[in-house]
Amino acid sequence: MSVYKIEPLHDWEWGLRAAVRLMWHHRVFVIPLTLIALVFGNLVPAQFEGLVQDELLEAIVTATMAVGVTALFLKSAAVETRWRARANAAAVILTLKIGLNAFMLGMTELLEHVVHPGLKALVSLALFAFIIAYVNYTFCLCAQILVEGRPNFLRSYKGVARREWRLWQSFFLVSVLWLPVWALQSGFEAAAPLSDNDEALLSVVESGIGSLIGALSTMGAAALSTIWFLHPRIRTAEESTTWEVPTPAQPR
Repeated sequence: MSVYKIEPLHDWEWGLRAAVRLMWHHRVFVIPLTLIALVFGNLVPAQFEGLVQDELLEAIVTATMAVGVTALFLKSAAVETRWRARANAAAVILTLKIGLNAFMLGMTELLEHVVHPGLKALVSLALFAFIIAYVNYTFCLCAQILVEGRPNFLRSYKGVARREWRLWQSFFLVSVLWLPVWALQSGFEAAAPLSDNDEALLSVVESGIGSLIGALSTMGAAALSTIWFLHPRIRTAEESTTWEVPTPAQPR
């Protein structure tokens, strides 16, 4: 594979083009990882049913993929991550993912008691926006741990700072990616009653599409957050005295 360096990010840029180019450069690894995610999202959970909670398995897969892909992307910026930093990042991401699952479970149960459709839609929208922000902040934290060896929430936040409005663009893009799943569900719900075989097939198709979108979203968030962390937005003269741009060539 040819030598590739993460391109500089201008202060006004969102970084989407740079993230797509970074993913495309590593397509030899990205495509197999996507296929592996499809397998874990469909076949493996069925084999472990009753032994391992689906949420725990999903959290493990997400943490492993997040750390692996982010480390791969950082290598393009001459960052050679160490096993201890990768272990620390995986532990932090896994803990945060489990906490998010518990929080979402509680919110889902709470939504069941909300009667007003407008309020329910508003809460659902807020939750979706929260997840988008959570993903971007978490992946910047993952990159920060891999670069510096230990978590530092303030320094990881610098990658997202002054980019909050761009999280809503992420919200829009993720919504577009999920349109095929929503359209598939709505189409079959409007059709005639399905047989047991048709419902089983529909469940497999929906799970496959969801796993594919989840894998691509994870890799996209890893690429975008890596670029954001390595290229924080330009600070004012006062802020620049307290913020040191990471030096990826010399990881700690």
